[in-house]
Amino acid sequence: MAVKIHNPDSLPAIVYDRVFMNNLSISQTNLELDNTDPIYSLVLEYTVFGVDQETKRRYYKPKRRIINIDNYLSVALAKAKTTGDMDLLIAIEAIENAVAKIIDDQTELVTTKV
Repeated sequence: MAVKIHNPDSLPAIVYDRVFMNNLSISQTNLELDNTDPIYSLVLEYTVFGVDQETKRRYYKPKRRIINIDNYLSVALAKAKTTGDMDLLIAIEAIENAVAKIIDDQTELVTTKV
């Protein structure tokens, strides 16, 4: 997955304007037997890269970056309430919908819903 960056670093023939997703991990911190609402943590590991316009070769920055959001649903809800910024909440909903669609497509549980 390559994501374009709007304010990239650049070198003479290379513009570092893309993000390569190395890993996306969502884990539940509750035990299966807990009666409490689930708490999910999200970890996104990515690398910034650029493409040489002449050779079309990719050049990756040496540092992998990590975004770690503990209890991501609470974080997204708090951000939406305090700032009105719904982007993180919408992104989380999209991830959950994508997981439901993958389960629909790859298993026999064809009635999954978020």
